[in-house]
Amino acid sequence: MRAIYVTVLLAALASGALAAESPWWDAKWQLRREVVFPENSGASAFEVTFPNHGLSRADGSDVRVVAGGAELPMRVLSVGPGDLVHVVFERAGTGPCFIYWNSPGAPPGKNVPIRAGCLLEAKSYPGSEIDSLATMRRAWAASPESQGVRFVPNIFYGYNPLGPSENFLSRFVGYFRAERGGQYVFATDSDDASFLLVDGSLVTQWPGAHGARGDARHAGKIELGAGVHQIEYLHAQGGGPTLVNAAWKPPGAPRMEVIPPGAFVSVARAAVRNVERRDGALLADFLPVGTGQAVLTPDAAEHIIKMHFERLLPDAVLKEYSPRWFFGDGCTSTDVSPDHVYLIEGDYDVVLVLVKGYDEKKLVMKVHVAADWDRQAKPIDLREDYYDIVKTYDAGKMEPRQAYRAMVYFERIAKREDVVRAGRTLLSRENTLPEETIFDAVKLLAEAMRVQGTELREARRLLLSYETRMKSAEYAAALALAAGDIDMWHLKDLESAEASYRRVIFTYAEKADRMTLRKALVRMGDIYRWRQDGEKAREFLHRAESIPVDDRSAVQRSVRAGFLARSIEEFIREGDMQFAYEFLVQWAWEFPEDQIEGYWTELRVKWLIKNKEYAGGIAEVESLLKLNPKTLYAPSLLWLAADCAEATGDKPRAVRLLERVLTDYPEAKEKSAVLQRVETLKKAK
Repeated sequence: MRAIYVTVLLAALASGALAAESPWWDAKWQLRREVVFPENSGASAFEVTFPNHGLSRADGSDVRVVAGGAELPMRVLSVGPGDLVHVVFERAGTGPCFIYWNSPGAPPGKNVPIRAGCLLEAKSYPGSEIDSLATMRRAWAASPESQGVRFVPNIFYGYNPLGPSENFLSRFVGYFRAERGGQYVFATDSDDASFLLVDGSLVTQWPGAHGARGDARHAGKIELGAGVHQIEYLHAQGGGPTLVNAAWKPPGAPRMEVIPPGAFVSVARAAVRNVERRDGALLADFLPVGTGQAVLTPDAAEHIIKMHFERLLPDAVLKEYSPRWFFGDGCTSTDVSPDHVYLIEGDYDVVLVLVKGYDEKKLVMKVHVAADWDRQAKPIDLREDYYDIVKTYDAGKMEPRQAYRAMVYFERIAKREDVVRAGRTLLSRENTLPEETIFDAVKLLAEAMRVQGTELREARRLLLSYETRMKSAEYAAALALAAGDIDMWHLKDLESAEASYRRVIFTYAEKADRMTLRKALVRMGDIYRWRQDGEKAREFLHRAESIPVDDRSAVQRSVRAGFLARSIEEFIREGDMQFAYEFLVQWAWEFPEDQIEGYWTELRVKWLIKNKEYAGGIAEVESLLKLNPKTLYAPSLLWLAADCAEATGDKPRAVRLLERVLTDYPEAKEKSAVLQRVETLKKAK
């Protein structure tokens, strides 16, 4: 669509050719636009979408297409969403052609069938059984709301271009040209029910719920004369994959094929000029065009939409007036034809004000901003591509929901400085955001500060401040946990961290999210591990492990622990240290008590040795043996600690570590190997 307006409309506007020279058709109509036709299209039927300024009837029955003083055959395809009207009409002659509307007293216009193109309409499908053409038509009539109407190239789709691709009904009505008379074979292949009619006669069908077959077994024959004929294709789709496929074999054709786009009588897309009022007054005017979309979240549940606002004003007007745009989300622009990225789908009141001194011409247009379902089978934009536009937004002027969504956008593309900028502004304002959204905004802002590492104390203050403001104990607990983590991991303030974790465990425990409570218990276990208090560490870690992270049975959990351990061993052996680290973290999370049993520590020390972090390896061993001196893994851990000491050239320390095996664990099976190694080390002195 946008290409047409760039190549056709702007050229016409720049030429200065104004339609005001053409006489007004009928004084009862107050508004009109001249239609701008594409060059050399060869079509006799045209579709056009035009802004109606919200001033046509709800059903478009006051819309007329006029050329040479006579009404042209036309059909209103849709009014909305937003202040747009979509019509199709047949052109007569080559003179000027106008669309008229806004005539309160005019009788309803005639919507006549336009015998061209292939028109698709889709509706929601409640799932009733469709075992015949009659039940298909009843389901279609009973479906309450249309998902849209669109001209399509032909009847061949693996998705719904107008809405979700499950639980929908579709109806294609097209007009094809039979180049010669004779017997035509038509076939359908579909998932699920489908019915194919030509000139109102049922030629073939495949009712019921079923998958596609990839062949033409559901086929029928019909005798047709040369000329234009109507094809109607009805389809019902439940769950699972989608397919609609109307194929044919004209007389003399070698094989069955999908009915090609070129078989249908062509419908070309036209554009429109600026709006004219019968009294000649100047009106602000523009056309909103969706030009891109990207996913905000990985599951594609939320989109961000790029819109282009094409001015529908002659250059002569813009030499006198300056444009001011207000996009309805708090953002503005002074460009002539701006691009804008909407972070939330929905309807917006977009305002264009033309300013010349104290003179202002204002237009408020309702603009529908939504993902184009036809893009689901085609590549969409990268969300990073919209950064240059979104980074200019002023969170202080944006509607609070929009400012929060800007924070989410910046977080998704790892622009943490922008998260901080937008978040600070949002939270400094009075707003009526739901507590859940404020909680999310605080978490996003504090996390961005934490990752940046330069504003840790401010992040901590923010979390603690909002902890006291939360009405929800669940949210308060999560903020306390986050503040404790900053104290524990970054500021190294164990007392403050412990105070925050204790609030989660004892103040908010009944209403805190179970995983928040589990994390606080694990953190407390870690604190007591560092304090060498094995009894307290075990108490908190045991309580943490009593809160399951999944629904595995006891047997399955045992298998899971073994899988994690074997995977870590293999990763360390192969040198995949990042995977080994991630699995160590996962093991500690799922089975926190294992951190003081010995095997987890043994693999952790092997990981440290592989990374040449020898001092850390010795510290891990000595810490665990103070916590749990009776661990069965003590001899092997002391052996690994001796490896660390020897690797740093400290052979006396290696000897002392090994001698602990002989004195503290005299029954160890490694005793003979330890004796031999001690002797070797002493001789090496």
